[in-house]
Amino acid sequence: KSYNEGMIKANSSFAGGILGFAPLASITNTANFNKVIASSYSGGIAGSILAGSLGINTNLGEVASYHEYAGGMIGDASYLVANGCSVDVKVTGYGFTGGMVGSAFEGSFENCTVRGTVNGSWTVGGFAGVLYCSVKAKNCVSYANVESNDWRCGGFSGVLEGWDEDSRVVLEGCSAQGNVKSTCPQRVGGFA
Repeated sequence: KSYNEGMIKANSSFAGGILGFAPLASITNTANFNKVIASSYSGGIAGSILAGSLGINTNLGEVASYHEYAGGMIGDASYLVANGCSVDVKVTGYGFTGGMVGSAFEGSFENCTVRGTVNGSWTVGGFAGVLYCSVKAKNCVSYANVESNDWRCGGFSGVLEGWDEDSRVVLEGCSAQGNVKSTCPQRVGGFA
């Protein structure tokens, strides 16, 4: 099992507890126990993953991004397959901020759990800031408390976006159990 117990701080982008930028990576049985900070693209395990997979990874640390793409597990993910991942974190970001992932494009999440707190400005969610274009999530739950000071804030996802019938986001057996609070009353929901 690989793990990180030291603080990771990047003055630029792409910081993760295990990897900063991970194209075509398969990451299994890793854990982060400390703080990850970056300008953007910060995640407890990886700042960004392109066409990779995650299995049974844990983040018990803290994640912060000064700008966009902060996630308890991954800041930004495209074509990711994640199964059995869990986080218990404090995630702080500006835009695209989520307990598991800041932004996810065309991928899948199954049996993943989020606990802790998620704070951001816009596009903020307990599980994801945004899930879009053919993302699928099955049996995922967020117990995270979510706070936002701008629009698009949800207990599970700040935004669920598909461009047409073929690219819709599909959720099955997912739930949001935490509190949601926003100082902006536009586009705020208990789930999305």
